[in-house]
Amino acid sequence: MPTDTALFAPRAMLTPNENTVLRLRYGLGTEDAATGLTLVEIARRLGVSTQRASQLETSALAKLRSALRERGVTSVDDIL
Repeated sequence: MPTDTALFAPRAMLTPNENTVLRLRYGLGTEDAATGLTLVEIARRLGVSTQRASQLETSALAKLRSALRERGVTSVDDIL
């Protein structure tokens, strides 16, 4: 079973924009953590197109999934 540190380490492999997109999209580390922003809202904040914001989200999630698989996490049950 991976440690908490092992689970959060992959965030370091994200680019600043990927990290920002995930934080904003899923309301992580914000005052209003219950709701995230739409890709349109994120794109406006970052000064990129909506398509680029979507690409950043997809890339970040793929990196995180890959890193978790490398650490032996195959399902949510492995970390809960």
